[in-house]
Amino acid sequence: MFLTLEKNGHAIVSDSIIYTGDDMDARFGNMASEADWINNKALRLAYRKINTEQPYDWIEFHNSSGQTLPYVLIHWTVPNPNPNERFLLIDVQPDEKVRLQVTSHARGRADRSWVSCLGRFEDGKELGLVGKDFNPVGTPKSPSKFFVTVKAGEALIESQDYQPIK
Repeated sequence: MFLTLEKNGHAIVSDSIIYTGDDMDARFGNMASEADWINNKALRLAYRKINTEQPYDWIEFHNSSGQTLPYVLIHWTVPNPNPNERFLLIDVQPDEKVRLQVTSHARGRADRSWVSCLGRFEDGKELGLVGKDFNPVGTPKSPSKFFVTVKAGEALIESQDYQPIK
């Protein structure tokens, strides 16, 4: 799947690959059949709409790179009940924070999760795919917090409630 973005009539991203798959992977349209703008910066792509009455977790994205990020794609996976949620963040300014509400570990008693991101810096350099698996420490609680921080040339993914799987 390719992404092209325009700002004020000028292309800021042109034909960037944001998803690839093979015959073993589900079609992107099947994995992300629901698309909802959750604010003017973030488009949520998922299998089903989020139920705001159910437990949730948070991903806090922070751009501390010193550059605008024309786009960032964050991928959140828990085994049940909504296995894939993707968030397309657009035009994230330096030092800007974006909070994303995601399906909770506690809701499906998930034993692990995956958080990843990729994107592009304003100077055209790619933010390559970075991802991390997490296990709960003890009984999953909700809401749990995960942090994705982009610094100069890299992304760090952490949690205060879950430990990374090595």
